[in-house]
Amino acid sequence: QGEDAVKIIPDGAVELYHNNVLRLNTSSSGVDITGELYIPDNTNIKIGAAGDLKIFHDGSRSYIQDSGTGNLNIDSNEVLIRNASGTENIAKFIQDGAVELHYDNDRKIRTVATGAVVESATGDTYLQVIAEENASGNNAYLRLRTYNTTNGYCVVEFGDTADTNVGRIQYYHTDDKFQFITDNTVALTLDSSQNATFAGTDFGFGATPSGTPAGKNVFLAIGDSDT
Repeated sequence: QGEDAVKIIPDGAVELYHNNVLRLNTSSSGVDITGELYIPDNTNIKIGAAGDLKIFHDGSRSYIQDSGTGNLNIDSNEVLIRNASGTENIAKFIQDGAVELHYDNDRKIRTVATGAVVESATGDTYLQVIAEENASGNNAYLRLRTYNTTNGYCVVEFGDTADTNVGRIQYYHTDDKFQFITDNTVALTLDSSQNATFAGTDFGFGATPSGTPAGKNVFLAIGDSDT
């Protein structure tokens, strides 16, 4: 007995076989394919009356192109964008929940009901704002940073990418103290008892206020004397 290659069924399907295995058949709703469908490189799959939606591969890269006037919608209760092998998450979109962005499978940003959280499971975490190519030729930045240490501290950092001498405001959780740092040196410390310690030797005004009598100096006196 021979093998089927093509079946044409009156008032029914047309069936195509490969090695006696059904691979394609028509139905009342369209066409059913059993197995894989191969499309050559640089050949489009076109969807829509005008072919507005195209899917193709150019031999190196894959494309989804929507040239229509409406949206390209992705509807799901959870959408994952993963690496090529499907082993690491790049981005996750959860219905009625978070949007998560990952770096090397480590979640870095997630949205929450009150805003967004920047985090890291592997070490220090920071949020950085950079003004690229400013007038000095360097990239000025503002950085909010948390250090994953035993005593833990948070930092607001000001600097540029070409200069290691940055300014910082640091808060130490264990000691409950603030430090203000200029040129990588502690300039002022505020401890948990609200005591202030200045590292410098000078404390003064940068200019004489207007209205100061001639020959008089402007100074700040600290103490309990009436004189």
